[in-house]
Amino acid sequence: APGLCDVHSAEFDALYERYEAEGLARRVVPAQQLWFAIIEAQIETGNPYMLYKDAANAKSNQRHLGTIRNSNLCTEIVQYTAPDEVAVCNLASIALPKFVKRATAAEAQEGARRLRWPEDVEEGERYFDLDGLRRVAQTVTRALDRVISNNQYPLPEAENSNSRHRPIGIGVQGLSGGFSLLPP
Repeated sequence: APGLCDVHSAEFDALYERYEAEGLARRVVPAQQLWFAIIEAQIETGNPYMLYKDAANAKSNQRHLGTIRNSNLCTEIVQYTAPDEVAVCNLASIALPKFVKRATAAEAQEGARRLRWPEDVEEGERYFDLDGLRRVAQTVTRALDRVISNNQYPLPEAENSNSRHRPIGIGVQGLSGGFSLLPP
């Protein structure tokens, strides 16, 4: 229906109800039937990914630009798009188990002066190097920013969006693996 993708929340509801009252529906599908079909597809294939447009727009730091209409395939990136802007994902992941270290004698003597968890460790004990994670996160942030600046873009609209907003996403992996390496 015209315009529904451009609005959200109360404005969407009003336009949808207006179209309903005007009889624009081509076919009516019971909501429960549709919901069960979606659940069955998700169980069998993992798809479709679901995103709630009202929630995405309410929480978006780009809501001042206009309505967020969609996301990327896995729904971890939700960005504004327009005729002159195609949203681009600039993503990186940090492997948390790499920050689980064994304390050397010198590190054990440093005590709480280092940013780590737990703060006090004996020589040979494992700890999580929070300072190392901070340094890597800073490096990854700078690297992704350089990717945005130096990328070869397939479309001018992608370059426009990336240059205007400089969006990055830094995730983590191996959380449970990292926890399993630490003392209880």
